[in-house]
Amino acid sequence: MWTEQMALTMDIMRVLAYLILGSAVLGYADALADNDGPDIPPNGSCVEPKKGDTPDRRGGGGEAWLSLDNGVITVRIDLCSGGAITYLSVSGEDRNLINNYDRGRQIQQSYYAGKLLDRQSEGQHSAWTPWSWNPVQVGDAHGKSSRVLNARNDGSELYVKTLPLLWDMDDETAQCHLEQWVTLKRNVLHVRNRLTVFRTDDRWGVEPRNQELPAVYTIADLHHLFTYEGTKPFTHGALTEIHNLGPPWTSWGKSLPSEKWAALVDDSMWGIGVYNATTQYFTGGFSGSPGGGTRDPSTGYISPLREETLGKDAVFRYEYDIIVGTLGQIRAFVYSAEGIREHEQCNTGSHDGAIRAGRP
Repeated sequence: MWTEQMALTMDIMRVLAYLILGSAVLGYADALADNDGPDIPPNGSCVEPKKGDTPDRRGGGGEAWLSLDNGVITVRIDLCSGGAITYLSVSGEDRNLINNYDRGRQIQQSYYAGKLLDRQSEGQHSAWTPWSWNPVQVGDAHGKSSRVLNARNDGSELYVKTLPLLWDMDDETAQCHLEQWVTLKRNVLHVRNRLTVFRTDDRWGVEPRNQELPAVYTIADLHHLFTYEGTKPFTHGALTEIHNLGPPWTSWGKSLPSEKWAALVDDSMWGIGVYNATTQYFTGGFSGSPGGGTRDPSTGYISPLREETLGKDAVFRYEYDIIVGTLGQIRAFVYSAEGIREHEQCNTGSHDGAIRAGRP
């Protein structure tokens, strides 16, 4: 457990991280009525987790999550956490690769728009001020959970529609909907997301900011961050291990072409990769000490970024892939997705290309 002083320090570091990310970047009646999902637990049935709880052991009167398992990997979305992806494991293994320490982690949607505002007189969290318009799928910094409006599992696809909360405020609903479609293919999790905005405010205005597409937080066992930083992408060049004890997080890909993926892996070079074909650059790093599980404070972070101006009636879509496997398998999937023939060594699970010296 962190001491209060350590927790306060982390809050301050997060604000600094946002300022860095943000500077580079970074009808309610109708919404509330749209609650017709048969798989949604009754309002109030979601019990807030205690430290050490796994996110799939909660809820009253029924399961609080929906899941898919294709015999290779298992994924679960948590209906008590806005339908975000809170569980990803190898099939038959109860080892969750996703960090769930607080509502700002998981694999989830998070969007930014408008100018930074000081709203402390209205209940804004003191560690997150000033802040922009920032709907977050799981919930807010005060510990409240976003509301799932609709959810379903047809056996091959998970769908969820969420009315999110603003991250910095205390239980303040954002004027937008978040939708998410999740499917599995072999060792790959494919996700499509859609944001539909219906803002009526004159508070934040409209300004371009970088978007996390998506935000991915892993367990601390996956503490090696790898990517390609060379000048000739998709040529099987050497990979770079990035050493960053954030926040503030580091970024890469701004000045050089990218292979559009990054991975967090364990000491055996196995873990998860994040691929987004439309990203402009990445941010990420590792916070805390290597080693730890889903409810521990230490975590790895990766996010593909792209600058977007989200208007007050915007509809914004994107998709991405999460690949479970070795570095070679992760890179092989990306090369295949990009239409590039890969070395045979990737099919064996070995490393693709040499590994260059790391950088801070």
